[in-house]
Amino acid sequence: MLTLVYFFFQEPLLSLFGGQVNAQTFAYAKAYFTWISAGLFFYMFGQAMNPIIRSDGSPKFAMAATLAGALMNLVLDPLFIFSFHRGMEGAAAATVIGQLVTAGISAAYLFRMKAIRLDHSSFRWDGSLIGQFLSLGICSFLSQISLVAAMAAINNGIQR
Repeated sequence: MLTLVYFFFQEPLLSLFGGQVNAQTFAYAKAYFTWISAGLFFYMFGQAMNPIIRSDGSPKFAMAATLAGALMNLVLDPLFIFSFHRGMEGAAAATVIGQLVTAGISAAYLFRMKAIRLDHSSFRWDGSLIGQFLSLGICSFLSQISLVAAMAAINNGIQR
């Protein structure tokens, strides 16, 4: 759903975060934002799985999954930008592929978890758990959203 919001409100969001400095900057920001929006699910899944993997007793695996995605991005960035002449789109595509790698490795971990065994009932909707989920995630959400708000304010201040 967030990906759809990003696609439908792309220009207002880019403006909010200072992407309207000039036409060229806006074009770069829009190209990058489009790719990042398309890969948002993989980013969110990989980031959500990291603390789960760590809390399951495998912090090295969690770090390896994150590093694998980062290294993939590091290798693909110059290849896509310079060799394939894709510029900003190439940088964004490399980032999304890196996030896909992290998400894929993290998803594979689901089948070898130590503390929890997943079965069909693990994927059923249980409304009674929503409050517990919210209490676990609200601090992290507030921390991240405050950073986003600060970044938007700084970018818009610099633009003015």
